[in-house]
Amino acid sequence: MMNRIAALLLIIAFVAIKLISQGIISYEQPLISKAADWYGAYVSKRVAVEIIRPGAIRPGIFSPDDQYLPDGSKWQSIGWATLYQQEIDADKLLVVAVTPDAENYDQLINKCVEQRARLVVESSGIDAWHTTSAGYKGLKQLTEQALRAVVFDGGHHLPTLGLTPDLIIVPVTQGYAAHAYMRDAVKVEKLLALMEQEHIDCPVAAVSRWGLVKTPSSMNQIAMEALRQLPPASIAIDQKGAVLAPRLTMRGKAAFMYESVADEKSLQMVRKKLVEHGAERLYIAFNYSLVTDEDADGFIKGLEHYGLQVMLMNEPRNLVGAIVGGTFDVQRDRGFSIKSI
Repeated sequence: MMNRIAALLLIIAFVAIKLISQGIISYEQPLISKAADWYGAYVSKRVAVEIIRPGAIRPGIFSPDDQYLPDGSKWQSIGWATLYQQEIDADKLLVVAVTPDAENYDQLINKCVEQRARLVVESSGIDAWHTTSAGYKGLKQLTEQALRAVVFDGGHHLPTLGLTPDLIIVPVTQGYAAHAYMRDAVKVEKLLALMEQEHIDCPVAAVSRWGLVKTPSSMNQIAMEALRQLPPASIAIDQKGAVLAPRLTMRGKAAFMYESVADEKSLQMVRKKLVEHGAERLYIAFNYSLVTDEDADGFIKGLEHYGLQVMLMNEPRNLVGAIVGGTFDVQRDRGFSIKSI
């Protein structure tokens, strides 16, 4: 009986994601929103959360007693909109999910700080905003008192590696971190190899793609379960990084970029920024919904012409493509080898 229920849930989820990826239905529709919230709350309490890159939780935010509470009795888990709608229980540790429908990020960060949020779980929009000048300022303000977890579901999150989040959550589909409709999937093994090579001290938790929905209950539940599996750090964790431009960050001698244009103007801007800041390596992901394979290849070769080492991190697949096979031609994959860096 349970197997039949699980199979039915998978079929429903697959069909829903396919319809969302085609723009036929939207999370903004009340019925879809309620269904997604119910599904997320149900499966996130039953799905396995596995730490696939070990690490520790940055000190100074939680006490050990707070971190390991299995029943969550001292946690208050909410979505971003609830910050404006109801009074927060000051006796509980506040966990806030910033879902894709969030807006007014400046105001939202101020509200998180005002309400003393201890953990903020971010989706794509606010994660990208942190790579702007205003967003980077907000990031510094937020992380003085809260941990930041990022749901990494595609190459559009690549620049967050330069800003070292406290936790990365990867919804895994057939070995990929893939978005519902954005064609920018990243192989999980490639992501982990990058983090190892560049000494990015951030733990990574993996969960089945079917077990995570971008609803507050789902995002927060999975983030808290990951935290319970991680020890507190005994020393400070290096979070040094810099924003060079929107969607372009840097840590050490490595830069991380998400590119949606790939024209000559963008190439020259990126080259100038990287040279000015002494970058030696660039890890890049393309928005293949807007950039062709040929333009991406030309962009990479243009940067290599100036002596930069460029590593392509993603493939033109979305979630459905990762399941049934995408359009990626392995002969055009420029590859990724730690030995080549």
